[in-house]
Amino acid sequence: LFENICQSLAAHCLHLTLRACDAMGLEVVAHVHDEIIVECDGTRAETVKAQLSRAMSLPQFNGLLASDIWIGDRYGKN
Repeated sequence: LFENICQSLAAHCLHLTLRACDAMGLEVVAHVHDEIIVECDGTRAETVKAQLSRAMSLPQFNGLLASDIWIGDRYGKN
């Protein structure tokens, strides 16, 4: 029961963040578990990184969630 509650809350947080990304015009190309993958050209990378950070810091989360955003040429695990 506890696992279902946790998974439901995590899915809701991801859904809210994806909607925020869409509202900001970010090009989300995929999401894997708790990761969101955004594609952009290299000249906008830092701007998109800041936008994604804002999307992941929504007021609904009350500062409870932390994010680690990195820029790369390809998808990979850090």
